[in-house]
Amino acid sequence: MLKPFHLFLGVLTAFLWGLNFVFIQIGLAEVPPLLLSCLRFFFTAVPLVFFLRWPAVADSDSLAQTKRKPVPFRKIAAYSFLMFFCQFTLLFLGMQLGVSAGLSSIILQMQVFVTIALSVVLLHERLWKAQVLGALVAFGGIVLIGSAGSISGEGVSIAGLGMVFLGAGAWGGANLVVCSLGRVHVLSLTVWSALLAVPLLAVMSLVMEGPETIVTTVQHMGWMAWTAVFYQTVFATLCGSVIWSGLLVRYPASMIAPLSLLVPVFGLSCATLLLGEPLPLWKIGAAALVLLGLCINLFGARLKRMPAEDNS
Repeated sequence: MLKPFHLFLGVLTAFLWGLNFVFIQIGLAEVPPLLLSCLRFFFTAVPLVFFLRWPAVADSDSLAQTKRKPVPFRKIAAYSFLMFFCQFTLLFLGMQLGVSAGLSSIILQMQVFVTIALSVVLLHERLWKAQVLGALVAFGGIVLIGSAGSISGEGVSIAGLGMVFLGAGAWGGANLVVCSLGRVHVLSLTVWSALLAVPLLAVMSLVMEGPETIVTTVQHMGWMAWTAVFYQTVFATLCGSVIWSGLLVRYPASMIAPLSLLVPVFGLSCATLLLGEPLPLWKIGAAALVLLGLCINLFGARLKRMPAEDNS
C-alpha cells in the first residue's frame, strides 16, 4: 500500500496537472499548440541538462548515480517518444480539433485503464478485485462527463476525441517504460527525455504551423503566455513528472496510475474558480464518482482485510 507521504505526493501531482489545463488554455490563446509544447520541453531541458548526467539506475534508496549503470538510450528514447512527444502532440492536436481543455483532462485519464491493462498483460502484475471495481466506478464518472458534456453542447469531433484517446494510450505506455527502468534518477530521466522530444516537436511545429507563425508568435508573446510556459515547465513537468516517475519506480504501475483520476477533478475545479467556467450538477456528480472509484482502488483491499486481521 502507498505510504501516507507518497499518497500526498501523488495527490499533489494530480493537482499540479489539473491546474496545468488552465495554463494550457491560457497559453493556447496566444501560442500554437505544437510550438507551446516545444517551448515547454526546451525550457525543461535547458539549462538543467548541462548539470545532470545521463539517467542511471541505482540499487539503493539514495538513487545516487555514481558508478551506476546508465539506462540504455533506446529506453530513454521510448519514454521520451511516448510521454512527451506522442502524448502532447496528440493532446494538443485533439484540442485544436475542438476538444475543450476540461474534456481533454477527463479523456486523458483513460491512461489509467491502459496502464493497468498493460501492467497485467506485460508485467504480470496482480489485478485486485478492488482495482477492477474502482476502475469501473471511476470510468462511470468519465462516461458521465463525456455524455452529459455532449448533451449540454460541449460535443466534439470524433477525430479530436480519437487524438486525445491515443494520447492517453501513449501515457499508459510511458508508465510501463518507467516501471521497466528500475530505480532510475527521475530528474535526469525527465530532463533528458524532454531534450530528446524537442527536435521532434520542433519539426512538427515547422511543418504544421509554419516558420512565419513561429517567428511572429515568439516576437509577440505577452506575459500571460510566458507565465503559461513557465508553469508548464517548472510545475507540470519538472515537479509533476519527477514526482510521478519517482512513485512509479517504487510502486506497481497499477497502484499509482489511478491517482491521476484526480486530475480532472482538480482541472474542473480550477477552471471554475480561475476561468469562470460553469460547474453544473452533472460535473459535480461525475467528480464524485471519480473520487469514489479512486478510494475503492486505493483502500478497498485494505478495508476488506481489516476484519480478518481483527479476528486473528
